[in-house]
Amino acid sequence: MLENEPTFEIFREDGVLISVKAIIPTWTKQADDGSIEILLPHLGGATIFVESEDDVDKTIDDMFKAFCIMVEKHGNGLEHELEAIGWKSFKKHKVNQSLLNMLPERPVYDFMINTGSTRVLQTAI
Repeated sequence: MLENEPTFEIFREDGVLISVKAIIPTWTKQADDGSIEILLPHLGGATIFVESEDDVDKTIDDMFKAFCIMVEKHGNGLEHELEAIGWKSFKKHKVNQSLLNMLPERPVYDFMINTGSTRVLQTAI
């Protein structure tokens, strides 16, 4: 069992997305040109390059917020778009809150997921 399971917690007010909190693994690696590649596969394979380590945290936060806004405004809503890329809704505490997780039943998944850095990302929309 994973220590920090990939999870999304989504809050809405009168149907409008208010804030999102997620626990997801992220990967970074040095590219051949010296830039740093940031990979967020749990957001549908999002990848971006930055110039230095100083840019990594801010870029990940910005990518997360941009993903949430983009799928909300130009897709079918955050919950639906997450389900389309493999997230599963597992609990609705209240009318205004949704919880989703991603835990495929494959033995190699725990190993793969634990090779990334687990981050808690939170954004107000």
